[in-house]
Amino acid sequence: MSTGKTAEEYKGCVRDVICLSASSSLYFTAYRIIRLLFLTIYFAFVFVVVIFLNFFFCRLGNDAFAKRDYKVAIECYTKAIQREPKNHIFYSNRRYVRSTIKIQYINVKRAFFSFCII
Repeated sequence: MSTGKTAEEYKGCVRDVICLSASSSLYFTAYRIIRLLFLTIYFAFVFVVVIFLNFFFCRLGNDAFAKRDYKVAIECYTKAIQREPKNHIFYSNRRYVRSTIKIQYINVKRAFFSFCII
């Protein structure tokens, strides 16, 4: 009496192993697709949040400049620059605010000295 398996039993085992590896491969592929989808959604969300925050800080800076609150405007533009350093608009807006402050300082200085001379 032999306790070994017959050829038919070996064929059945091989078929079961192939089916098992195919189903696990399917699960692995589904896992990779779900992970890729999740990462895509996550990075898209982060990108939208960064763009929104930059727009928000730029808008705050513009509003503060319109109200002649130059210190807050410079802070808002600086925060926007820290979040997106390659955007040249934030740099130019901040430079414009600083030049406005400098011009106002010069005008006040001239007015003070012209008042002192008279």
